Amino acid sequence: MARTRKVVKDSSLKNAFKKPHLKRLSQRGGVKRVSDAGGTYETTREIINDLLMLVLKDVSVMMQFSGRSTLEEQDIVFALRARGMNIYGTRF
Repeated sequence: MARTRKVVKDSSLKNAFKKPHLKRLSQRGGVKRVSDAGGTYETTREIINDLLMLVLKDVSVMMQFSGRSTLEEQDIVFALRARGMNIYGTRF
């Protein structure tokens, strides 16, 4: 019996963040209300998608350089730090 392959759909994360998720993230950041007019949610999705793609590319380079195929916490922390974003509460 032949194996079936999974069909890879759109690899972007544009539809991964729904309105409630973005609203919750905004409220944790201190925003009281989010306007739906003007494509606020779509713009936010695009920004998050672009940032994640850049960070994941950096992480991939770090993993290849170190000769590993397993993603570790330190790879993400170092990739974010290289982009000027610090994560507090990590051991690295």
